[in-house]
Amino acid sequence: MLEKLNITHHYDSLADVLYIDFGSDEPCFTENLDDVLMADIGWFSRSLCGLRVIGYKTEGLQKGV
Repeated sequence: MLEKLNITHHYDSLADVLYIDFGSDEPCFTENLDDVLMADIGWFSRSLCGLRVIGYKTEGLQKGV
């Protein structure tokens, strides 16, 4: 059965980080995927709980949004 995701986002302009949260209540840990992208992974389920985009404006990633 598919769950409806409660996806939210927050941009921290001081740190230039875009946080995307998939609404999981599970505790998560963070893994670096590359210099720009970090993934929040569920501690028990190992599913994706969220993403962090480092240097969102600096890297020019906001242009397509």
